[in-house]
Amino acid sequence: MISRRLALTTEIVENIHSVKAYSWEEVMETIIKNIRQDEMTLTRKIGSLRYFYSASYFFSAIVVIISAIVPHALSKGIILRRISPRPPTASSCG
Repeated sequence: MISRRLALTTEIVENIHSVKAYSWEEVMETIIKNIRQDEMTLTRKIGSLRYFYSASYFFSAIVVIISAIVPHALSKGIILRRISPRPPTASSCG
């Protein structure tokens, strides 16, 4: 995309006399703006995908752990209180 815009811009600059002679300034400006708009749309989509992949990478471990521990705990009849660490008592501190 960027190379397409740069090639067009280079061609316009090289042929600036023809562009001026035929009053194509507005047309060329519109073409370049449209290409730039397409670039920005593509850049936003790529950014969104990058954030989605980063978030899914981060949360995948949590999902795997939960999907492994919860069914095991429910099938064995383990109460959540038994899985969590117990608070210290007076007899264990002393």
